[in-house]
Amino acid sequence: MQLIMAYQQYKKFHGKQLGGTRVELETDIFVLGQVPKGGLGFKNLNKCYVQFLGEKGGDLILEPYPNPAGGSEALTQIQDLLNEFVAPESIFHSDSARAVKAWVFDHPELNLWHIIVTHSLAKFYGFNWKLFVNEEDGEIFKHLKKSSGEYQIITAGTQKADGFSSVVKKALGQRGGCRRENVRSEVKEIQWRHNERSVDIYSTFLKSWGILENDLANGIVDLEFVHSLVEWDHEVYENAPEDFPFWCCPGCGYSTDTKKKWKAQRTKHQKSCKYYTDKAVNQYEHLTSRCACCIYSYHDSIGSKIQAPKVKFYNF
Repeated sequence: MQLIMAYQQYKKFHGKQLGGTRVELETDIFVLGQVPKGGLGFKNLNKCYVQFLGEKGGDLILEPYPNPAGGSEALTQIQDLLNEFVAPESIFHSDSARAVKAWVFDHPELNLWHIIVTHSLAKFYGFNWKLFVNEEDGEIFKHLKKSSGEYQIITAGTQKADGFSSVVKKALGQRGGCRRENVRSEVKEIQWRHNERSVDIYSTFLKSWGILENDLANGIVDLEFVHSLVEWDHEVYENAPEDFPFWCCPGCGYSTDTKKKWKAQRTKHQKSCKYYTDKAVNQYEHLTSRCACCIYSYHDSIGSKIQAPKVKFYNF
């Protein structure tokens, strides 16, 4: 059954992209399984990292990937999905993960509007903020004429991605969990149920079954390819080395070569790595961008909100 669902999702998104001009996309990573707090993790723990990419109010794609060393995502781990499915001129929401910033930095030709939410500051400002844009912010906003007072307020956040992680965990919990090798098939079923929620899933399933049978009979695909749609590289956990580098650059992949003074090596690398020293165009972060929440309040150095006296909108 899950093979049919995975194949239907493959057919649906094959050759297509998510997002587009002024369409809002979200991406994030969530973890399934046991993860130790405050550490890099160990290979014997049953955990899986799942990459989320979805339109706000639209379809989404979930892809699991192995990360036995633990820690935040790296550019090499997330770039395949983003390269294939992110459409040019999208409004691209993410958290402050360095790997996502690095990917946007590497693809200026896509002309993305990258809006970043820093979750570590949520206790001060909440999990979203509002960005003010008009025709001064680029070609895709040329329709917002400043002379006529036209503007748009974009709510920056990854709430759909954060919320959907709970949906996945709840669904797997109701089934008593799943084995590591079956993670992708379970995740693809949940993806299918979400993306087909607006239609009769029973008739959609039967139709998808017929399409798969027809494609197999006509030699368009074979069983080996269909099975590959629900397989993932879970063997990495079994064959992983005993020791992992204490730090690995999420952008260029540089890793510390010794356990001693690894923090000094990290600091030295960050001063020269282009993914830390340079910034992508059209990248917006709270407090350094035109945040609409500052129209009525401003932020002091400790992160609290103080009422701003008589702030005029047109001076914002």
